[in-house]
Amino acid sequence: YNVLDVKFEGTPEMYSKLLEYRLDGYYTSFLSKSNQPSVDLVAESISQQNSLESIFPPIFIILSMLILSSTLKRIISHQRTQIGVFKANGYKNISIAGHYILPGVFLVVLGSILGAIFGPIVFHMLANPSRIAYFKFPYWNFVDSTNSIILILFMGVISLLVSYYSINQVVNE
Repeated sequence: YNVLDVKFEGTPEMYSKLLEYRLDGYYTSFLSKSNQPSVDLVAESISQQNSLESIFPPIFIILSMLILSSTLKRIISHQRTQIGVFKANGYKNISIAGHYILPGVFLVVLGSILGAIFGPIVFHMLANPSRIAYFKFPYWNFVDSTNSIILILFMGVISLLVSYYSINQVVNE
């Protein structure tokens, strides 16, 4: 059977009446978008992907901050003697703290930038074949998000705070 997919202004009821008037009953049925099971399937899939989008990033952020904290604490504990030598030679606590904080913050921000650049490209290459087979859409484009800039700044600030918290006690002794 033939299917005609149309886009129109107005309500489905208004279009149904117009269709009845113009075609004088020479059509089988009229289904609005809300009655299409495929539309509901795609909307549900998008909803599930949005929920995953809000769950996984915080988990990865928390894990990366825990790894950063444990790494800095381990480095600081192994270098207590060197920190004492720095203090004996007149280095201030802020310069010693900067020596340990800045590399961690730099690596976190660099990783965030690389993830923001290459993450959508790699995900699009990996997920696109299965999405095309599942949904039968003619093409998929990945969306460039400006939220990445906010997330990069957020990661930098959080890594700065975590790094400071991790080394503060040892440096201030």
